[in-house]
Amino acid sequence: MKKQKAVLSLAVMFSVILLAVNFVSAAESADVSVSPEGWLKPSVSTQYNFTVAGTGTTDIDTVRITKPTGYPDITSCDVAPTGWDLGTEGVYYCEYYTITSPIAIGDTKTFSLTITNPTFGSYTWQVKGNGAVISTPTTTIRTIQSAINSWEEGDDPIEIPAGTYVEDLKIFDNKTGLELIGADKTTTEIKGIANEPVASGNLAVPNIEILADNVKIHGFTIEGPDYVAEKYVSGMLIDGKNVEIYDNNFVATKAETEGELAHAVMTYSKTAIPTADVSGLHIHNNTFTGSGAVGLEAIYINPQTGTGTITIEDNEFSGAINIGITVESGNAIVSGNTIETTLNYETNPYGTYGIRFFDSTYAGSFEDITISNNEVQSFNRAIRVGNGLNGPNNDGTSTTSITADILSNTLTDNNVAIWARQYGVAILNATKNLMTGNTLGVDNDGSVEVSAENNYWGTSSRDAIEALIEGSVDFVPWWYDETGSTTDETAPTITFSGTPYSGNPGEEIPINITITDDSGIDSYTINFDGGHLPGEETTEIVNEDAGESTSIILDDISIVYETPEEYTITVTTTDIYGNEAIKAVGVSVYESPDWEIDLKTGQANFIAIPFTPQNTDYKVVLESIKGNLEKAWGYVYNEETGENAWVWMTGGTSWSRSTAFEGWSGEVVPGRGYIVFVSNDDVLYGYKKTASGNPDNTPVTPASVKLANGYNLIGLFGNNTTTTVDTALASLRSLTDGRYWHKVLDKNEAEVTENLTANTAYWVSMKHLPDTATDDYYTYYI
Repeated sequence: MKKQKAVLSLAVMFSVILLAVNFVSAAESADVSVSPEGWLKPSVSTQYNFTVAGTGTTDIDTVRITKPTGYPDITSCDVAPTGWDLGTEGVYYCEYYTITSPIAIGDTKTFSLTITNPTFGSYTWQVKGNGAVISTPTTTIRTIQSAINSWEEGDDPIEIPAGTYVEDLKIFDNKTGLELIGADKTTTEIKGIANEPVASGNLAVPNIEILADNVKIHGFTIEGPDYVAEKYVSGMLIDGKNVEIYDNNFVATKAETEGELAHAVMTYSKTAIPTADVSGLHIHNNTFTGSGAVGLEAIYINPQTGTGTITIEDNEFSGAINIGITVESGNAIVSGNTIETTLNYETNPYGTYGIRFFDSTYAGSFEDITISNNEVQSFNRAIRVGNGLNGPNNDGTSTTSITADILSNTLTDNNVAIWARQYGVAILNATKNLMTGNTLGVDNDGSVEVSAENNYWGTSSRDAIEALIEGSVDFVPWWYDETGSTTDETAPTITFSGTPYSGNPGEEIPINITITDDSGIDSYTINFDGGHLPGEETTEIVNEDAGESTSIILDDISIVYETPEEYTITVTTTDIYGNEAIKAVGVSVYESPDWEIDLKTGQANFIAIPFTPQNTDYKVVLESIKGNLEKAWGYVYNEETGENAWVWMTGGTSWSRSTAFEGWSGEVVPGRGYIVFVSNDDVLYGYKKTASGNPDNTPVTPASVKLANGYNLIGLFGNNTTTTVDTALASLRSLTDGRYWHKVLDKNEAEVTENLTANTAYWVSMKHLPDTATDDYYTYYI
């Protein structure tokens, strides 16, 4: 309060005398208006202005303003207009006076004081001029609740000016059709007051209670009460038909413990109010924001008696959302909502559910449920349908039946995208959903198969999709991309392993085949080209029902061919979308050859032909590996130069060879080594030449091959497993037993000092000895 000094000057004393005179004669009249009034905020300090207009014949020198009955104490008496001063003030009145500038006829002065607003109602002030009452103006404190109370059915909507209204609201059941419109949801706020101790057991203590039908509330920020530890907030509670809540920002009271879990919008349960009916409830185009360690359960539709459709659509949920939308009712549409949480789904408390449908009564029959076009991200379970207990005590008494369609939702980065619980799920169809980044796509705890055809799982691989599923789920066919493509244009892959395939007449030749396909293999056929299974006449295997597996391994098949020839095994397979793949592999069946040399892909094969072939032309000698022959190199003595020269031969689709020097005619003969490269593993085999053509006769032994000074590539004659270096190179010694060679190296350039192996090529380094060799070459007799 402002305090006045106790010292009075002569001027002041004179003014007091004048005031005393004026108090004797009251002003004839005066007009007084007071502002503000109307939509004032209860319990908020406001400055009130009083305009006093002189209308009588006497000047007004003093003005006293007394607060109405029921108002709180005056906070302060503010300084009066120019020329006036504050005489006395108290908690009940403010008094102003002047000497120099009284209120004359036709003049006006404005006086002000600050006081805390009471609850709604009309209040009468008292204004005295010169000691007599000159006016008793009234102000009306209007709150939202007062406007609701005075509204009658058929009245215009209640339009609420911008501001913050700290009050709880109740719309009684006789307010059918009431509509509350905020000036703007960013500037017009309703802030709740009531909360309830956690220990009370979750009694319903609403901040906004709607008990009438056809109510509309839109254009507000609806904020929960200030946080108080160990208390929870019920938010908006509804028991009325055709209620529409839209275009609001819901800001919930934070929750730090599970008992404090707040709600934004709830409906009354028929277990509490047996007639509870929220048919036609429409909650749309709102935002919901949660905070705190536990967060918000934004919308909860309790079991109710109504049969009209409940629609929750196009809302946005963000921040600490524990549960976005819960519905315990049929005839429900949850569509177009964006639900995301900042809570970690891996640890409790967490973002538990984005959307859930279940039945706490264990006796409901919920049908006509559509969950569509929602975006749900970062929850433990994005969408849950069904109960976890079979009856309230898990005693087998539940009769819950829930039928739901989950359509065209985007479910991203959740632990489980869709969770079908053990009990109550009658039919669950999930289709056209985009499920990416989830630990599981569908988790079905129950025995009723979930139909989950035509969804995108974040992968096109059948095996990868199966890894995203728990329980009984029909997921075939599925989408191959986010655009909903159901066309798989990729044919299966056929792989032959253990090649090359070869053997003798009547011998079992093992065949290894693997067929893979991301979608699933529908059928396959293996044609043996005249061969047969051991002990059977079967010439092909046909499997027209491959079981839709993505990988079939056939590693236990052996084929028998009776006649020496080149055969072809052909595998034909189709996947579940009709894409066909055909692949063939050759099988060489021959009488036991005189040599077989294994050739490996991806390396240089150092080989030597152990006998003189029946035909030394490279095209004949290398015929058995022509298809895989990339290049064969020889290091051959050139008579013209007296040195070795590289020559090459290629196969594949056609033969070709080098023309390094005129003297080489393309022969492959024993005694020389060759370096061979192949595109696939293969076997080089051949038959030796005999004197009479009779295989029992002695093979023809070549006279010799010439070696040049320096390195030469050589091989042994014959099929002996090993031969010592000295024995193999016995012809390369002088008469005095001096060696013409310097050293022998294997393919890795490691020196060989003991044994040489048949069918293998070696480097041998030749040198002149002073007492013997004078030519530029040596003769290697093999």
